[in-house]
Amino acid sequence: AGPAHDGPAGPVVAVPGELDLARVEAVRAELFAQLAEVSDGARLTVDLRPTTYLPSAGIGLLLEVIEHARARGVDLRVLTEPGGMPARAFALAGLPTFDDRRSPSQ
Repeated sequence: AGPAHDGPAGPVVAVPGELDLARVEAVRAELFAQLAEVSDGARLTVDLRPTTYLPSAGIGLLLEVIEHARARGVDLRVLTEPGGMPARAFALAGLPTFDDRRSPSQ
């Protein structure tokens, strides 16, 4: 994951490239570090628009992060490009994502 930057509703962490088994531990560390920095009830956005490959290891990591965020009351948003590979993977898993207009999609 890249370094977080501030978006209009809180920090945004972009995940460029492949989120495969080789990168999942490094991305996990970054996402959990960002979660630790946000207040309970705040929003954190994970931007998957620059993600080019999202196999099951990456989906599993994102499910883990979503569960941890929910337990803390953090509003975790997963931002995808409509019709992109991450959006399709989330749709197959029955998980909501948000496009760049912040509207929920399924």
